[in-house]
Amino acid sequence: MGKKAAGGKKQVVENPAEKLKKMNRWFIGIIVAFAFVLYGNTIGNDYSFDDIYVTNNRDIQQGISIIPKLFISLYANMYEDGKPLTFGYRPIVKTTFALEYSAFGPNPHISHFINILLYAFTCLLLFLILKRLFKDYHYLFPLVVTLLFMAHPSHTEVVSSLKNRDELLSFLGAIGSLFLFLLYIEKEKLYLGYIGLLIFLLAYLSKPTVTVFLPIYPVILYFFTKPKTGQVLFVILGVLVVIYLANFMPRLFLPRPNRPIQFIENPLSYEDSFWVKASTGLTILLFYLKMLIYPHPLRFYYGFNTIPIVDWGNPWVYVSLLIHIALFGLAIWKIREKHILSFGILIYLLAIATFSNVFKQAMGIVADRFMYFPSLGFSIIIAYILFKVFKQEPNSKSILPSSITKVFVLLIIILIPYTARTVVRNKDWKDQATLLKHDIQYLETSAKANFIYAGTMKGELMRSIRELGPNDPRHRKAVDDILTHLGLAISTYPDYYQAYEMRGSIYITFFKEYDKAIVDFNKSLELKPRYIPAFFGLGFCYQQKKEFDKAIYNFEKTIEYDSDHLQAHKSLFKVYQEMGNVEKANYWGKKAEDLKIVLDGKMARGEL
Repeated sequence: MGKKAAGGKKQVVENPAEKLKKMNRWFIGIIVAFAFVLYGNTIGNDYSFDDIYVTNNRDIQQGISIIPKLFISLYANMYEDGKPLTFGYRPIVKTTFALEYSAFGPNPHISHFINILLYAFTCLLLFLILKRLFKDYHYLFPLVVTLLFMAHPSHTEVVSSLKNRDELLSFLGAIGSLFLFLLYIEKEKLYLGYIGLLIFLLAYLSKPTVTVFLPIYPVILYFFTKPKTGQVLFVILGVLVVIYLANFMPRLFLPRPNRPIQFIENPLSYEDSFWVKASTGLTILLFYLKMLIYPHPLRFYYGFNTIPIVDWGNPWVYVSLLIHIALFGLAIWKIREKHILSFGILIYLLAIATFSNVFKQAMGIVADRFMYFPSLGFSIIIAYILFKVFKQEPNSKSILPSSITKVFVLLIIILIPYTARTVVRNKDWKDQATLLKHDIQYLETSAKANFIYAGTMKGELMRSIRELGPNDPRHRKAVDDILTHLGLAISTYPDYYQAYEMRGSIYITFFKEYDKAIVDFNKSLELKPRYIPAFFGLGFCYQQKKEFDKAIYNFEKTIEYDSDHLQAHKSLFKVYQEMGNVEKANYWGKKAEDLKIVLDGKMARGEL
């Protein structure tokens, strides 16, 4: 019964359990609303960098009908330099976009909205898991961790980029599996464990980075549960079996991938010395730690030479070594008492170690998205520090309201700049041109980033010429900009054969400087002897210079290495026409017509 207050009225005393339940509903509302505060402005964005892998391409445009094929084909089936570029196996993420296309057509705004929903659901599930893990902690501690995780600006690449939905789904599947494994141990229901393994499989088929959770699962079980030995073995061995099957079984029916890592993408792939990889890996770990603490500047791509290859003579190697030894030592020192700081450090180190490049080299060396999984451990550490600043133990349920207020004031001081940084960064992801124009100022030493920028700006320039005409004076500034960044790409990596070829094509298209172009095309072939675009470029230059024998030689070389090169066939037809050789002109004209029929058929069947 309620107590009588002054004046004879009854004072209702709310049940603590009901009060906590009501607060949890508020927490859920806060998390969902915060997800939209952070990323709501991405809904108006278009397609951006690398989105072509999963959106608005020929596969996805077939909608639901393509889904069975997605499970028996590689993730990327594209062409680069006239050759097929195939790699990966991520059928789940492409399936989501195929379903979207069937329902909404090519609509980037719907895709961005769905990414926000996935992020909101991920953070909700994370909050529920943290509540379960930290059930002996103050009830606000899981919320603090979740909000810190949500707001970190490094997540912008994962949420704002549609291509990186694979990271969203992979992490969602990883923590979804964890939730089921915890229920399996608590309720001792084996079917819950099997469902957890199934979800882990779906996560792996979204992106294999979920494997970082293999060592994380037993750490979580050690810190927060009292499982039987058989249950621990079931989780560890079950996950190992899933990884094995998901990794090796598709090889039985998938075509062989063709995606070598280029030097400009990760020079460590060409490094034989383990010690050089280890020293560079330590500087990479230091880079990630700096970016988690101070996430600026964020960049769409890194690659050679943004993270230089270093040896043990570099002082930053030892700075990183000391920091990470200290972190690991602290984690081990506190592990027996199952201290939250030990847990957060171990989660961070286990997650980030995969991306150090010591044992496996990553495309681009480093990436903002690689901080997504590790930022969970980082958020736990920061949340603990926030409580300790005011001399409060987060595992105490009786913290004074005044202290909680101070913790939340400090939390807001962190969240405001992180939120602002996230919202502003989302605008950079509006489309590929906007992103590259913003980020290129921070990428002077990245050979590939400058090359990508030049290629994108060349495409923008060609569209501008079609709209404004070829004589608009603004075009010259754009051409100079493209040449500047191709120069930066070449100066950073003098063996960049693709950059020489692109610069040669610029000399042809905008200046008709065929001699300069010939020098660049020859340099490209010196570096890459069978580089098809350079042969074709030489053929075109010699055709314009009326040096027909050299033109024929280079066009024939183009066809020798790419028998489906239609433009080279047409060019030979024109050369022989100019020479007055009717027989040869008719021969190549007929070959070009026949080839076009064949290529049109392949296009209709989706083979190109």
